[in-house]
Amino acid sequence: MPARPLFPLRDEAAADPSVGAPCRRIDDAVGRLIALSATRALPPWRWVERDAERIVHPLGEHAIARNGRPELRAGTTDAETQAAMRHSRAIRRTMLEGDVRAFGNGLRAMAADVGVREAAIRIGPSAIQPDGGGVSIEFAAPQQIPARLEAMAAFYRDPVVSTAFKAIALQAALLNLHPLRDGNGRVSRALFNCVLWGDHVGPALYLPIYDLRDHAPYTFEICLRSAEIQDNWRPLAELYAELIESRERDVLQAG
Repeated sequence: MPARPLFPLRDEAAADPSVGAPCRRIDDAVGRLIALSATRALPPWRWVERDAERIVHPLGEHAIARNGRPELRAGTTDAETQAAMRHSRAIRRTMLEGDVRAFGNGLRAMAADVGVREAAIRIGPSAIQPDGGGVSIEFAAPQQIPARLEAMAAFYRDPVVSTAFKAIALQAALLNLHPLRDGNGRVSRALFNCVLWGDHVGPALYLPIYDLRDHAPYTFEICLRSAEIQDNWRPLAELYAELIESRERDVLQAG
């Protein structure tokens, strides 16, 4: 099954009230968390179990029964956090400047920092291994990578779109394109955090999306497919709103 092209994205996707409302929740909570981090040492991130029912997708159990529980690679979130901290300013600058070659090199550098041995832009075809139902997703041809990276950078520069939706859409776009030989998932999560937090990305603020696999298996993947295949961004935006607001509640209660 070919991947659905994400670009050009429409401004109205971000302006849709069902998407815009959770994105405003994210932007507001991010602003408050950044302000809190300037006045106190934030506690380590922990998954708040009482918030689980807001986060877990109802189709998650079906996906577990079909595909089994996903395996987690130790140290992934720590490596992503360090990569985001090192490259956040540079990667955002390359998108602002529209320098596609530098943008690609920045993604490669982040891939190397998250542990990819041969961090490189792919030159051949790529596809996801078939799932339990035999469905596989084919990614864009390598010839399309430069134009798609350019479109991502242009979307980042769009003054109309909220920061939260930029972060969400750029993560989805990178996964949809899969421009790297390896490490696309790790780099996409680091990119999301780079865009969302700007210069403030750090260990206490980094959203550990990877760990969602343990606490709400397949929830992110199901929400991502809704955006890619159905052009329905609401589940993904609401998922992130719940995660960020859960973090804020935990920080306030710990303070």
